[in-house]
Amino acid sequence: MTRIDLWQHSGCYQVGALDSHVMVVVMRTVEYLEYTNRGPKANTSRRVKWDGFHVITAIESDRFIVDHFVDGSMLVPFDLSYTHGL
Repeated sequence: MTRIDLWQHSGCYQVGALDSHVMVVVMRTVEYLEYTNRGPKANTSRRVKWDGFHVITAIESDRFIVDHFVDGSMLVPFDLSYTHGL
């Protein structure tokens, strides 16, 4: 799982963009979460209708920050600069 702060200008599939076999596999296996997307393609109204697709809140996204997801304070070397939260 990766949390990415994203400026969306292209690259997201819209409804009907994938063939049916791929869709069946994806719909059963993917959790796709979006949080604070910005830009011309950030509107989620035309996103795929997968059960695993959700727009999440700041509180929900907190479980994916490095300190919570992989105990980042122990995993990431101290000399590496990174943000410990959102």
